[in-house]
Amino acid sequence: MSKHILYSCLATTLLACASCTDTLLSEQPVPQGEEQVLIGEDAIPGVLNIEVTEELADRLEAMADQPATRAAAVFTRAADAIGTERLEQVFHIGGRFEARQRKAGLHLCYRIRFDKTVPVAEAAAQLKKEDGIRMVEAVYPRKQEEEATWPQSLPIQPAPATRATKNLPFNDPLLYQQWALHNDGTVVDYTGKVLKDFEPGADVNAFEAWKITTGTPNVIVAVLDHGVYWKHEDLIDAMWVNEAELNGQPGVDDDGNGYVDDVYGYNFAEDKPDVESDSNDHGTHCAGIIGARANNGKGIAGIAGGNGQPGTGVRIMSCQNIGDEWSDNEKSFEYAADMGAVIASCSWMDPFDPYERLSAFTKRAVDYFIQYAGCDENGNQRPDSPMKGGIVIAAAGNDGLYTTEPKAYLKHYPAGYDPVVAVSSFGPKRKRAWYSCFGDWIDICAPGGDSMYQGSGGDILSTVKPTKDNGNIAYLPKWGTSQATPYVSGIAALIVSAKGGPGFTNEDCKHRLLTALRPFDIDADNPEFAGKLGAGYIDAALALADNKQKAPEKTALTVAGTTDRVTLTWNICKDEDDGTAAFYRIYYSKEAFTVADFSKARNVHDADISYVDVRAVGKPAGEEMKHVVTQLTSNVTWHFAIVPTDRWGLTAEPAFAETTTTNQLPYIENMPTDTVKVSNLKPTVLTLHVVEPEGHRWICEIEGDDNGYSLKRDSTTLRLIIRAVRPLGKHTVGLHFRDELGGEETIEIPYTIVPAGDETESGLSTTFTIRTVDVPKGILLQPYFSLAQGQQMTYTCEVMETGIVKAEVFTDMLKVTPLGAGQTRVRVTARDERNNRQVQDFLIRVTEAATAEEPFVYGTYPSLLHDRLYIQLSEKSRGAKAIIRTTSGREVMRTDLQPNDELVAPVEVSHLAPGVYKLEVVSTAGTYKQTIMKGA
Repeated sequence: MSKHILYSCLATTLLACASCTDTLLSEQPVPQGEEQVLIGEDAIPGVLNIEVTEELADRLEAMADQPATRAAAVFTRAADAIGTERLEQVFHIGGRFEARQRKAGLHLCYRIRFDKTVPVAEAAAQLKKEDGIRMVEAVYPRKQEEEATWPQSLPIQPAPATRATKNLPFNDPLLYQQWALHNDGTVVDYTGKVLKDFEPGADVNAFEAWKITTGTPNVIVAVLDHGVYWKHEDLIDAMWVNEAELNGQPGVDDDGNGYVDDVYGYNFAEDKPDVESDSNDHGTHCAGIIGARANNGKGIAGIAGGNGQPGTGVRIMSCQNIGDEWSDNEKSFEYAADMGAVIASCSWMDPFDPYERLSAFTKRAVDYFIQYAGCDENGNQRPDSPMKGGIVIAAAGNDGLYTTEPKAYLKHYPAGYDPVVAVSSFGPKRKRAWYSCFGDWIDICAPGGDSMYQGSGGDILSTVKPTKDNGNIAYLPKWGTSQATPYVSGIAALIVSAKGGPGFTNEDCKHRLLTALRPFDIDADNPEFAGKLGAGYIDAALALADNKQKAPEKTALTVAGTTDRVTLTWNICKDEDDGTAAFYRIYYSKEAFTVADFSKARNVHDADISYVDVRAVGKPAGEEMKHVVTQLTSNVTWHFAIVPTDRWGLTAEPAFAETTTTNQLPYIENMPTDTVKVSNLKPTVLTLHVVEPEGHRWICEIEGDDNGYSLKRDSTTLRLIIRAVRPLGKHTVGLHFRDELGGEETIEIPYTIVPAGDETESGLSTTFTIRTVDVPKGILLQPYFSLAQGQQMTYTCEVMETGIVKAEVFTDMLKVTPLGAGQTRVRVTARDERNNRQVQDFLIRVTEAATAEEPFVYGTYPSLLHDRLYIQLSEKSRGAKAIIRTTSGREVMRTDLQPNDELVAPVEVSHLAPGVYKLEVVSTAGTYKQTIMKGA
């Protein structure tokens, strides 16, 4: 996986941008006890980083003169398995700063080389088994991206005579093309044509900053990048110089820092002092943005490049940390801190990590620079250093083209590491540059160029190494967050130049850097990326402004609550020395609070007292501003306070307000107005339409015991099914609603379980008449009950008036035997496997002899038909016809009945499909009706 150089030339277009996306992973988790080593597919074969314990470090240092054999001697179990070849320390340990190097744990970091044919994951697993190894980490290549030089058809043009000195503070001939320093809206493109394509003020306000300082030579900026071509006409006087090595003996470490002939820095990629021979001019381009000599009548002006007078301009230290395979990236931070740099400019990123984390050793190196830059061996500020501690400034990345791809939201490192200043990029029309990465982890936005979408001439002009390949041109435009980063590094250098000295710390510098913002609303300019480009556009002049101890004015606050949110409204207030307040801190709580309680507030949503900071940079005084606090509990009185705050932390008197949130819960639009009736014969289905007045998400469940109920949802419609599993009588079913705000309520629907209705309602008769002389009557029970289909049911029966019939159940058949004349009810109870219960009553009439009111058909059998239906007729029913219809009334059969001597008439029904049918027997004596069931 390659370390990406975060710029490109326009000629590379989308191809170069696409090259920023290396294959992330071919993840090979390696057991490490409770941890795992995640090995990406681009891991360099034959090498791993390891961190060892203090005890093992002592053993290894005692064998320092045996780098080729000590690994095999110490790692006895892994040596044969992975073919260990060499073990070397990652950091340089020794010299003046050895004590603090050890305190920082740098001496515990080693790099082991082994047989390249052994899979890296396998080697990592073997090493984790060794005693004394705390951590194993893969090493990835740090190669440059493919790039193209600027098209030679567009050479850099000299300034037109009318523009050469107009409103320009210095005499650098190409200064007029450096819109990032000062942008008045006009531009002279590369053909010399004057255009009005840019947005005035889309710059870093450098001309105003230069009225205060142009940089001082005691401020050293380390450019951790490709090598800097220090022989460049605009850089030769800007370079940091190691005087001991410059005036010492070639081939000798004259200053004893562990590096030989490191006059202008060191080439850590190739372990040599030569930084100027690097064929890639990326580092040279970044160095020119920071420190190219200004007002020298040559080329361009660096933002901290002095004013042409001796003793002005910061100094550039070249720490080349990008090479063909990998670099000693870690050593470059250590070297920069130990040799006096206080700002590290990093226009690159480490390989993508699947878990979005910084390489363990790079993190240790960054931490070392931040803590110890500008400090002596005891960690105190050096007398000759303008600042205690260092600042690391890094490019956010150029993968922002892929705004719909997951990688656009990945953190790039080291920029994504919280102590590092992460820089995004804007173009000359004050819009996010098309390539710039974005995210809430970015700190600040600076000019990085965008001629593709924001105007010809909209890239960043700076120094390059003249070569035959570029026609010996010494200045070329490029674009990228790589270019934005050195602008921020240069402004940091101006801050340290103007404000540095005894007691001045890296936190002081960082605060100025991140609160110095141009008076434009970055979120309004880029609404699609609101909150994802940093605090705002950086302002060099404001970074140098002093705190005059003038607090913002008070503002009035109004609040309006709805369901789960409150809208706060106020007016932007004035600030005498800063123009307006920089941000507004909003406190909120369910309980009333006072100023004395502010210290208890936390920047989390669910604290007893919470707060949130709302940026207001770029908004004019008096303008109305709104902010919505969401995810609040409804039906609660919420208390608020707003405190205008300037960039120095000075606050206005707070304004208080309160409001109550309300939550309208879902309701059923077509709620039944009458009690729902439910019978045994079939389930009752209710289709209910639900309305959520405020559009919140909601769920609905059956409350309590759900036996006999089922509930299905389709969008805003509920389908409630009620089965009569409870005793006859009144019941209620509760529907429990809960919305996304946590609001809850139960809506009750009353219903009554009633006996099965008459035949016209149910299609099944529940009244039967038999004679005392008749054979027993059989009644199939299953059609009378609506318990769950597919479950085995059991039945019991009870005769309510004795002496009239005898009732028995055989499986699913009720057998009724007449005993004497009269009328009685037979109650049948059905139970399913879940012990759900339904009850059905049958009315049985028993007569002594046939009467006019009596049916002329005594009955039919069997209860479940297959091939034949048998109809028991009476004497008066000769000449009858049988008509069979479907339950919908369609006639499917008609036949004359031919009874035998016992008056039993057989009817062939084998041709009928299985199902329920209606039988009619018609004769001169009347019409007999009965429901019958045909089986398969």
